[in-house]
Amino acid sequence: MCDEIENIKYEYVQSNTFRLEHDDEKNETKDGFEVLCDNFLFYRRRKNKDSNYWVCKHKKCNASMTIGFDGKVRSVSQKPHNLQEMRDGVNPAEVHLPLNEFQILTLNFIKKVKLRCSTEDVGANKIFEDEQNKLFKSLKTDEEKTNVASSIPQFHNLKAGLQKRINLFRPKLPISVITTVIDGKYTKCSNGIDNFLIYKTKRNKKLVFCSKTGLEILAKSTEWHADGTFHVATKFYHQLYIIQAWFMNRMIPCAFVLMERRRTKDYDDVFKAINRAASRNNLVLKPEKIMTDLELAAINAFKNQFPGIINKACLFHFAQAILKNFGKLGFKNDYEKNDIVNTWFRQLFCLSVIPPMSVIGSFPIELWNHYNTVGPRTNNNLEGYNNKLKLHVSRAHPNIFKSIEMFQSQEISAFIKYKHALDGKQAPPRKKLDVGKDNELKIFKKLLEEKNITIDIYIKCILPLFSFKKKENIANDETEVDESEDEDEDILDSSDEEDEL
Repeated sequence: MCDEIENIKYEYVQSNTFRLEHDDEKNETKDGFEVLCDNFLFYRRRKNKDSNYWVCKHKKCNASMTIGFDGKVRSVSQKPHNLQEMRDGVNPAEVHLPLNEFQILTLNFIKKVKLRCSTEDVGANKIFEDEQNKLFKSLKTDEEKTNVASSIPQFHNLKAGLQKRINLFRPKLPISVITTVIDGKYTKCSNGIDNFLIYKTKRNKKLVFCSKTGLEILAKSTEWHADGTFHVATKFYHQLYIIQAWFMNRMIPCAFVLMERRRTKDYDDVFKAINRAASRNNLVLKPEKIMTDLELAAINAFKNQFPGIINKACLFHFAQAILKNFGKLGFKNDYEKNDIVNTWFRQLFCLSVIPPMSVIGSFPIELWNHYNTVGPRTNNNLEGYNNKLKLHVSRAHPNIFKSIEMFQSQEISAFIKYKHALDGKQAPPRKKLDVGKDNELKIFKKLLEEKNITIDIYIKCILPLFSFKKKENIANDETEVDESEDEDEDILDSSDEEDEL
C-alpha cells in the first residue's frame, strides 16, 4: 500500500483564488492551488500541522488524499471516486468523470489567462483572445479544435473574476494629476534599490525619471537629442519628453519626463532638476550640442541651463515645418502636381546643408543649418524610438503605472547599451543608403570648398540626396513642431512646489 501511495502522480494547478503571492516556493499550504491527480481535481478542505487534506471537487464524491508540506502523499481515502456517466435521466451536474486531455488543456489555458491578468496592464478580453489564439494554433486536427471549443469557457463567464484580478494587482488609478501618488517600487529602478524618480512637483505636474546610469551617460556625452511624444504620454499629461545621448555612435535613452505644460519655465525646471541630480552623484553635465525640434520653449530652456550649448534643429522637423506652411500658403496642389514648384521646395530645404555664409537668413542660421554637422542631422532615431514605445502600450495615453514600468524596462536596455559601448562592442551599423548619401555629400562639399563648383551647381548635385514623399494633407501635417504659443502664460501658482528625490 505504501509503495502504491508513493507512486501516485499529481500536480498543482491554480484555483480561482490564486494570487501572485501564492506562486512562492514557501507557500507550503498551497493557498490558491488545487490538485490534479488521475485527471480529477481536488480542493483543499483543511490545513493540518504539516500537511494538507484534499477532497474531490465533485459535490457528491468523497474521494480524498493527504499531501505533506514536503510534497509526499501521506494517505489516500479508501472510497473511490463516485463516477457517474452522462445518460438519460441523469442530472448533468451529477456527471462525474475524469477530465479528458482537452479539459486539461482548457485548465492550463485559464491558468495562463489569470496569471497574465495579474501581471500585465492589458485588457482582459485581449489577453483572453491572445491565449485562445495561441491554444488553437497548437492544435493540429479539426477534431482537437472541436473538442477544445466545447470545453473552453465563454469570456463573459470569466470576465468579472478577471477584472477583479486586474484591479487587485495594481495601485488605485488616480483621477487627476493632483491625486496621483507615486511611491514604492515606482520611484526606483528595476533593481528596486537605486532612485529613478529624481524630481517631481508637489502637484505632480512634472515628473522626471532618470537613473544614475542615465546621468552618467549624459555626463560623458557631448551631444544630446531631445524630443516630445504624445501618443504614449501618460493620461493627464500633455507629453512625454525624452532626452537621449549620442554616445560612442549609439543613441541611448537617459531621461523620461512627464509634463502637463510646455513653457520655457517648465523645461527650465526639468533641466535644473537633472543638473542637481547629476551634482548629487558627483557628475557634471556639459553638453556641447543639443538637437531638438523647433519648439522655442525647449530651445530657450536649454540655452538658459547650459550656457554656450549649440542648438540644432532636427532636419526632419525643419522639412516638416516648411511643408506644413507650404500647405497653409495654398501651395498644396502646386507642390503635388507641378515639378518646378516641387524642385523649388527641395532647393529651399537644401539651404540647410550649404555654407552658412551663403545664406541670407531671417531666422538664426546656426539653428537650422547643418553644413558643418558631424553625426546625426535628424532626430529620426528618437522618432523611431517613440514608435517602438507604442508597441509597449496597449492603448494611447496609458495609465501612470504602466508608463513607469515601461520607463524601468527601457532603463535596463539603456544600461546594456552603455556597457556594450564601454566594452568596445561594435555599434549597430548604419543603413548603406544613408552612408552612401553622406559620402556623396562630403564629396560635393569638398568640391565646393575648393571652388571647383559654384553654389548653384552644388545645390543641383545634392538635390537628389533629399527626397520627400508627396503628402495628401500638407496643411494638416503634425503640428507639434511649433506649439509654443503658451510661452507668455502665467506661471504655475506657488502651491506647485518642487520635491527633490
